[in-house]
Amino acid sequence: PDESSRFREKHGIPDDTIVIAYSGGIRKREGVALLIEACARLREEGHGLKLVIASRLITDSSSHDDVLASAERFGISDDLIATGWISTQELLALQSAADILVLAQIAHDFNVAGLPTKLAEYAAMGKCIVTTRVGDVDLYFKNDRHALLCNGSDVDDLVARLRTAITDPELRSELGRNARCLAETVFNCRTAGQRVIDEITRIRTGPPLPGRSAENAGVSTERERNCSLPTLI
Repeated sequence: PDESSRFREKHGIPDDTIVIAYSGGIRKREGVALLIEACARLREEGHGLKLVIASRLITDSSSHDDVLASAERFGISDDLIATGWISTQELLALQSAADILVLAQIAHDFNVAGLPTKLAEYAAMGKCIVTTRVGDVDLYFKNDRHALLCNGSDVDDLVARLRTAITDPELRSELGRNARCLAETVFNCRTAGQRVIDEITRIRTGPPLPGRSAENAGVSTERERNCSLPTLI
């Protein structure tokens, strides 16, 4: 079986069950407890789902969310799969099996600047992304085009955006395609490297070298609209 089917079979997840996944650290600023609460509310509404959290579990730190305790508090322990720390291969299997990849970072000073590299990783998987509008996220990810964005620390908004993703499979597919396209055109290391070369060339000698434009690289106008962003350098 493929990686997605293997992961679902390993963890007893039916093919028709929505998998919502997060992988990464569990410091409180990452919003893992917020995600658990949001998924619990969606289960109460009757949505069939499994929440998978891939992270080293920490239970004795005031700066980290206790995943298992939060799940018990919100009554979603039976629908939580806490994998602990997993290998890269198993992480790819998880993300392949997921229907929705989530990063629910809260409104926190640490999250004000920059773009979480986690989102570039998610985008490369070509899956529907739900994430909070913190830091530089909306400079890269346009709401309803590349991802579903919600406000940081707003569980009601997170629930609403997750509900939209759960109930609209066509939208999930469209967002996943656009996210993958964004990864290829903006987060690709070769593309980013060529942008740096072109900018240095422009500063030193004028326009970019012939043959280095997006159009000449085979990127259509429509593809650019859906996948790329204004030059950020």
